Amino acid sequence: SDRLAVTAKTLSQSDEFDRVFARSVAGFFEIPVAGMDPRNAKRRNDQLRQFFSDAVRGGDSIAELAQKVLLKPEGQAAWKHFADPRDRAEYVGRTLLGMKIGCARCHNHPLDRWTNEEHLAFSAYFTDPRPGPKGTMMAGKFFLPGAGTAVKPKLLPVSLESPPSGLERNQEVSWLVLHGAKEQFARNMANRFFELLVGRSLVSVSNDHRVTNPAVHVPVLDLLAETFLTLEFDIRAFVQFVVSSELYAASSLPPSA
Repeated sequence: SDRLAVTAKTLSQSDEFDRVFARSVAGFFEIPVAGMDPRNAKRRNDQLRQFFSDAVRGGDSIAELAQKVLLKPEGQAAWKHFADPRDRAEYVGRTLLGMKIGCARCHNHPLDRWTNEEHLAFSAYFTDPRPGPKGTMMAGKFFLPGAGTAVKPKLLPVSLESPPSGLERNQEVSWLVLHGAKEQFARNMANRFFELLVGRSLVSVSNDHRVTNPAVHVPVLDLLAETFLTLEFDIRAFVQFVVSSELYAASSLPPSA
């Protein structure tokens, strides 16, 4: 097992690792591989593919990368091409937290966790700035479709904590993902890397973590998420942990009985 761990560590430092995992992590954020871009998206996606490549090659943790997606212009390009703040909010929900909130976009659904009010309030975080007094820029407003009333921004209720005071809107969203809901962020990313390495995800739809769609083996996902947190979301260290495990070495063929 020591030799396996050494081999895994050596491979994780290779250029091939950077290339393969940069492409895969970009896929987590819905960036297609080169040649599969929708119409008029090639230039933007080329820049984003380079962004993810630079981040993985530079040793960014998946948390540092997520923070750049939320706060840095070069990362925000992954979601700012959506014109509607509701589309942006849903993108952040499914890619970073592994949670689909789109069912609450138009109405309350009796079987869904999220309410229409929560969906709209979270969407209000993703408006573009607008001109303010004296030539300055101020936070944009999101108006209730059909009614025209302004919606007050409010984070998704996935944490018992509140963000520190004085944060800007995009910083509050970053706080939610990486601090207030960091356990869910860890579960989401652990599940995605597990699917990449093993070939099957523990949560059957990677961006749909919910009570009625549990992992096929909850203790394994619990362990993977806890390990990712302990490793401070280090991509290389987490991959080494998975590929050095007995689970990864097990045969995919069922017993003859």
